[in-house]
Amino acid sequence: PIVDLRFGRGRPDNAVLGDGWEEAESDAVRMAEQQARLRLTAPYVPGDHVLLVDVSVDGGDRQVVEITNETGVVLRQSIVGRSTVRGLLPRASHSAVVSLNITFSAEERQAPPFEKTTAPRIAVHRVGIAIARSVARGGYASAADLIAATNAHRSGGRKHEILRSAEGFRPVALPGGRTGLPIVTTFGTRVYWDEVVGEVRHGRSGAVPENLVLAEHGDFGVLCHRSLDRKQDRIVIRPEGSLASTDAWIPWTGGYIHTFELLRRQTAAGMRFGLRGGCLYLCAEPDGSITLSRPHWNAWETFGFQA
Repeated sequence: PIVDLRFGRGRPDNAVLGDGWEEAESDAVRMAEQQARLRLTAPYVPGDHVLLVDVSVDGGDRQVVEITNETGVVLRQSIVGRSTVRGLLPRASHSAVVSLNITFSAEERQAPPFEKTTAPRIAVHRVGIAIARSVARGGYASAADLIAATNAHRSGGRKHEILRSAEGFRPVALPGGRTGLPIVTTFGTRVYWDEVVGEVRHGRSGAVPENLVLAEHGDFGVLCHRSLDRKQDRIVIRPEGSLASTDAWIPWTGGYIHTFELLRRQTAAGMRFGLRGGCLYLCAEPDGSITLSRPHWNAWETFGFQA
């Protein structure tokens, strides 16, 4: 996943909300006007993406919701009750921008004669962006096909994988020819790829291979295996543990996380960051393993770039 935002009272994800929203409720924000806007960081991962929105309408009324961005209509759908709507974000809609400005529009309700029209009672609970991988006729797959294809991607017994360029996967390339940087844990150990067990681990610097870097771009990061020829192959990690989501709304449930949200924090030791994917944080376990398993960002979930 690239984005999974949940809105509600006191939630930090409310920061992306623009104008046109009421005060947040327990698990949603409601449109206060005919149009409401939010601003997302544009996906770094190249290619097409799917926008997912968990939205509801009060009562039994039917309401048409249209979602647009700078390049046009992403989706337009009639909604009754609560449902998840999906629309395609083609690469052309975000390949040259830093942020995505998403606008929600609701059709004005027709009121009886001599009565004032009422504002739409539409609530947005969650917004997600997932990677679209399949291609159909006309160059794009339907949203339903994309979700099905993403859900079909399940790992076997492996927690971590390298998408190696030698096997046909595209290596990670940063703008301006920049390369990723090695990262360290809160224990002062270096994060690396263990070729023997086939997993990401951490160990004492100088005693472990220098073969893993974090490719940073804006508010997102990609873990990369750096080979001897300096190619950066993407490392993907599967959420695990009792808190790994089984929510069917999330199209990547049970699959691998390809891109992490990068959350920064200034500390006495300098800038540190957490890596979040699938609603969980990457964690450096005391036994040397790395897991994507924690719901909160604490010491073990804190990383930094190696000096």
